[in-house]
Amino acid sequence: MRVLQAPANAIGTIGARSQPIAKAISNMPQQVAFRTKVFPRGTPSPAHRQASRSLRQLTIRAGASSAPAREVTTSEEVIPGDSSVRLTVTVPSDQCKKMYRRVINHWNNKVAIPGYRKGNAPESVLIDQIGGIQAIYNTVMADLMEEVLESALENTPSSARAISDSERVEQTREELEASFDPNKDFTFTVLFDTLPTVLWKTPYNSLTVAVEAASDAARDAATVEAKLRALLKEGAQLRIVADRGLEIGDVAIIDTSSSVKSTGEAIPFSERKGMQLDTETADEAFLPGVAAAMVGMKPGDEREATITLPDSEDITPKQLRGVEALVKIKVSEVFKHDLPEANDAWAAQLMGPGSTLADIKTRLTENTAAESEDATRQRLADAFTDAVAAAVEVTIPESLIQEAGQNQYTNELNGLMTKGLITYEQAEQLASPQMLASYISKKKDELVGLQKAALGFADILEKEGLAPSEADIERELATALENIAEVQGKKGGDINVDSVKEQVTKGLETQAAMDWLVNNCNVTISAPDAAPAPAAAKKAAPKKTAAAKAEAPAADGEAPKKKRGRPKKNPEA
Repeated sequence: MRVLQAPANAIGTIGARSQPIAKAISNMPQQVAFRTKVFPRGTPSPAHRQASRSLRQLTIRAGASSAPAREVTTSEEVIPGDSSVRLTVTVPSDQCKKMYRRVINHWNNKVAIPGYRKGNAPESVLIDQIGGIQAIYNTVMADLMEEVLESALENTPSSARAISDSERVEQTREELEASFDPNKDFTFTVLFDTLPTVLWKTPYNSLTVAVEAASDAARDAATVEAKLRALLKEGAQLRIVADRGLEIGDVAIIDTSSSVKSTGEAIPFSERKGMQLDTETADEAFLPGVAAAMVGMKPGDEREATITLPDSEDITPKQLRGVEALVKIKVSEVFKHDLPEANDAWAAQLMGPGSTLADIKTRLTENTAAESEDATRQRLADAFTDAVAAAVEVTIPESLIQEAGQNQYTNELNGLMTKGLITYEQAEQLASPQMLASYISKKKDELVGLQKAALGFADILEKEGLAPSEADIERELATALENIAEVQGKKGGDINVDSVKEQVTKGLETQAAMDWLVNNCNVTISAPDAAPAPAAAKKAAPKKTAAAKAEAPAADGEAPKKKRGRPKKNPEA
């Protein structure tokens, strides 16, 4: 499933800064960056849709507290064809000198220097004590930027279309250090991105999409039987198999790893040690084709097998679709299920007194039909995402690509946690800046397409006057916060409710645009091609007893409750 997020933009209330920009400057070896929002979030009005293409000159006051004799000057330059703006800010020398004196006085009253009363140390001694003149200059530059930037950016003509969190100082730290002198004017430049204008190559109300239904009656019936068998396994004992090789339906303890055969590149998250694998559900739950490759293996056997991954939307990342994978497998133990009989007595034990086998099948049938409908809707959403991206003519700013990459990478990590493939601690390790940068680099074309679609959906929302209700937003927000709290568990940490609400709102806005397209465009849903019914299915059990609750599908962002440890060894009689 792809993640589609509408881009954030400007206008609203300036948020409080969590850290001074001084820290950003002192900690950045290459490029100065803002650690907090300068442009707030909101929606630009139609009156600001045409950004200026000319160089503008304006003046603003630097701040009421400093009251400089001269004014800060700024000039804005819209960079052609890049949806970016360069803002040049010049702080007059008298303001620089006042800030320098303010910083010196601050440290003079704070630092205790042996041999001098606090506040009476010579300036040269004080400067040496706190790290040299460059440390003082870094603080002065950072405080000057802190003092003037909010007002400068807010009063810039293009701020109405500015993209939140896109602002960054153009010069490196070294360049700023080399140029700064408190006795001279201080000039620096800030780059920020603006929302590009969306042009439609094909009118959005003329789009045509065709998808294949995710399932049909025969497939749903087979899925129900697979789910019923999964419920039977929950209460079954596992017995050691010692007189034959592995068969489909057995459970094995394995070590395994997989790589792309042509390149040797490891397939992400495919390596396992001591993994308990149910071969009946392995194709869906782990790696398609791995169960067939294990048939006949006995404890202690090792095997290499070539598996061609399906060219299916179910395989992510999409670069692995249709790829030949080399799988290495070592089997430690093999077990088989000793299943109870599926009857009314078993149903009553599972769901409660009075429940019947027919009740369980009815509930499973309803759940399966809903899942199939959701899967078809997701295919429609993906098809419209591609169609809208292809229909718009727009250049995507780099900041929107970064935003889309971060959102999608976060959602993929949440999905891996939901499936039990990684732990919360592993997800935290994978969420490093280096891993994110590598992910964005590899998926840049896909991310550009997603942001083209997001801008297209935003344009549809505005032109058609679509918006989610506040009640819908609050309902979805409550669910999202519950899921996040469940994933975090006892790890603690504050949840940024405003950020979650923003993401929820974006999702509902995208859904509103998607619903409009489904109802107003040419949509064809064909029956699925003839193919064998699925051998495995997602677990979805009636929600009455604790055993049934354990089978319910995990919500987005929710870590599944999986049984821990190895199966009990009950030697076969």
